[in-house]
Amino acid sequence: MILQGKLPDVASEGFLTLDSLVVDISKVFEAYIRRVLLDHANSLGWQIVDGNEVFYPFFADGNDFRVKPDVVIVAEGTPAAILDVKYKPDPKESDRYEILAFMDALGIQRGGFVCPQKADSSSRYMGVTAGGKVLSTLRFDLAAADLEAECTRFVQNVGVLIAAGSEYG
Repeated sequence: MILQGKLPDVASEGFLTLDSLVVDISKVFEAYIRRVLLDHANSLGWQIVDGNEVFYPFFADGNDFRVKPDVVIVAEGTPAAILDVKYKPDPKESDRYEILAFMDALGIQRGGFVCPQKADSSSRYMGVTAGGKVLSTLRFDLAAADLEAECTRFVQNVGVLIAAGSEYG
């Protein structure tokens, strides 16, 4: 429908026949990563906050600007890390600026991107800013033969990020 520039007609009895369906895979990937984290959060003492549902003030003086990080991980009642889920091979420069703004707005020192696993890449420590913000890229292998083991590996890597580590499995 989008490619052909046509709008569906729902006038006849409220039913709609779709010959094709467009799915935003980036939203599906983000929701899946959030679900994996939620499945493991209680046993690790984490709370997983969906930034699509909870907005945070961008400025400390509380004006109208808000930020919506994809995932905020709360540990011991305090925001501990932010994850920005990207369904693309690598985060772009603008993505780095965005997550650093999220981290600054929430007063968080640890953040990471979550991207699908590529054949030639793995989770990695990106660096620490002059202001002490630790940034990493975490990979999730969507084609893993053992998906449960991949979920466990990924959650362990999130734990390394929260602990400000740099050695990912």
